Amino acid sequence: MSPTIHNQTNQNLGTSEPKILLEDLTAGLLWPTLLKAPAMAFSPPRWLLGTMAAFVIVLVNATHNAIFNPSQTADTTTQTEALLGFQPILDALMSLNLSRIINTLTTAVQYNIDHISQSPWSSFALFIPILLVMGVFGHAITRSASIQYAHGRQTDAVGALSSAFLAIRQIALTTLGPLLACALLATLVMLIGLTLGLPVVNIVGAVLYLLGLILSILIVCILTLHILTLPLSISALAIEGTDGFDAIQRAYAYLIARPIRIALYAIILIILGTTITTIVATLAGWSINTADTLVSTLTNDAGRRVITGPADMAATEPIAHRIISLARSALELIIAGYVMSLIFCSSTMAYLCTRRICDGQDITEVWDPSPQS
Repeated sequence: MSPTIHNQTNQNLGTSEPKILLEDLTAGLLWPTLLKAPAMAFSPPRWLLGTMAAFVIVLVNATHNAIFNPSQTADTTTQTEALLGFQPILDALMSLNLSRIINTLTTAVQYNIDHISQSPWSSFALFIPILLVMGVFGHAITRSASIQYAHGRQTDAVGALSSAFLAIRQIALTTLGPLLACALLATLVMLIGLTLGLPVVNIVGAVLYLLGLILSILIVCILTLHILTLPLSISALAIEGTDGFDAIQRAYAYLIARPIRIALYAIILIILGTTITTIVATLAGWSINTADTLVSTLTNDAGRRVITGPADMAATEPIAHRIISLARSALELIIAGYVMSLIFCSSTMAYLCTRRICDGQDITEVWDPSPQS
């Protein structure tokens, strides 16, 4: 066979030039891995786990308000939700206005600081169970996402949640350990303050104030690191199958070693997550408005009152309106569940990429005690 005929045959068979795919262009890059997080968060088991987490957090918050704030007014509730809820922060992030973002975050942080200082026991009774709930379900979501990414195997919600409950002590250490250390340091600082109210001894207390200032700096540093790295710590615990101390140490070390890289990853994930969440929330809002419009078309004034819920409802109208409100809340809870799933799927991808940069460990190396062939 002549060379001309051989080349023509290769061309006809399509073997002369290989095709270049998008995976080939991004094979050496890590940041495209982050883009997988929104799709992974849509997985039914992880979305279910996120919805369960949101539901439990709502129950914890309702129980806390019933015990500590039984006479809380609607205005106060609205103000609290405005300060602590996701929506103001998401709106600020979507605005891409740095001043607005800083002001929103500062307001939320300052509100929490004031609330803790004024009602420490009430704050602990709220934040400790919420952190544990986020730790348990975050661990389950991370396990599910990391196993699928590394081994291509789907894990059901029950199995992932069972694995999290088996690690409950380490989860408690990861989420609450630094807070306990800060509480002990804060107690020492308060004990120094006792000496300032006594004659003569107050001179010693004034000298010890320097020690109190150093301890306060340490408290602020620990709290800052813990807040910034909490999702990474939970991901480290689930991915490495390690103990709580090692998970905290890993997250702190990664943040200190690569702060700019982690900040860039966070920006990418925040923009991506905010965009996807806004789209999902918008579709949910349109669905509710469409349902209300269609249902109102053929009904009478009494039916419209049931839908809108004015104050002058009578007979069984309040009960019917309450059922409709619960249906709307269920849809909102499902959206919140996706947000929870997205947060921990994002932290999973961010942790794997950061570990690759800091330790050189392959991003598909995930602890799996029971691999399936």
